Amino acid sequence: MITRRTFLTTGLGAVGFASLSPLISSCSSSSSDSTTERWQIVQRFPQIQVPGRVRLPISLADQAGLLSGADLPDTLTASLLNAETGAVVAENLTAPRHDAGMSIPYWPFRVEVSEIGVYSLVVEGGPADGAGVQVVDPATVGVPLVGSPLPPFDTPTFDDPRGVDPVCTRTPEPCPFHDVTLTEALTRSLPVAYLIGTPAHCSTGSCAPA
Repeated sequence: MITRRTFLTTGLGAVGFASLSPLISSCSSSSSDSTTERWQIVQRFPQIQVPGRVRLPISLADQAGLLSGADLPDTLTASLLNAETGAVVAENLTAPRHDAGMSIPYWPFRVEVSEIGVYSLVVEGGPADGAGVQVVDPATVGVPLVGSPLPPFDTPTFDDPRGVDPVCTRTPEPCPFHDVTLTEALTRSLPVAYLIGTPAHCSTGSCAPA
């Protein structure tokens, strides 16, 4: 069972490498059995989720920082626990290693969660407290969910770049996806490819969807 303090602390790993040292030092003072704990968990997912099939990607770290290399496992196994009661919600969850074209691998767990509440993803070889996951009522979430209408936004176009330079980074010729704004594309029911990321401020390599 995880405490509120542990739940709040484990979430810091998702915001960037600068937050990783406090995460590791906090976890290292946990009551977890140090003889079986080989690494710490770094969350690559938002703490706030909604009921349904939940995707929970993680990376691994130790006291020195994020881990990479061929010696890391190809597959991780975990259980999802109810943080309030300690009851096992799902067990024997497996996640394959993803590392193509990236220096820091991640392992995406997927699990069905039907009820709102606070949960803990406990990975074999990781801390006994696991990583905190909060599942909330979809009506309380401000961002669009799977199946929800995409909010319109006046994205940069070639005719009106809105201060973005370059509008498209494809070379040698730009792609054909910046002729109209997202608002206009949605109004006209045009196909949309929409990616949100923060590459200018990203220090972990996972600020865009992984």
